[in-house]
Amino acid sequence: MQPVNFKGEEGSAVLELIGFGLLIQVPLAVLASHLVLLQHDQLAAEAITRDVLRSFVLFDAEPSTVAQRAASVYGVAPSKILVSIACRPLDCRQEKTWVTVKTKVGSAIASGVIQR
Repeated sequence: MQPVNFKGEEGSAVLELIGFGLLIQVPLAVLASHLVLLQHDQLAAEAITRDVLRSFVLFDAEPSTVAQRAASVYGVAPSKILVSIACRPLDCRQEKTWVTVKTKVGSAIASGVIQR
């Protein structure tokens, strides 16, 4: 049996390709695809929050209806969306009321505030 020379340049390109490809590139590709999906959800949450807030303040539209329509526009499953609305003071229909909308799409959360 010959001793192994770790300083030599001889080797197997196939083994190096498999080692590099499987051990490094596959986890990086999975991580990159997960980050892309997370960014999509965050951008969708911000856009849906903005749409719901404007529709509620300007047209008194129902937030859940606007969120469902916006979900189809932004390519998000309606079951992934959770929208909550809060007003300060408590009556959302009064003038000078601060309206806060929080939207959760998957694990992404966005919020927006506007005065009526």
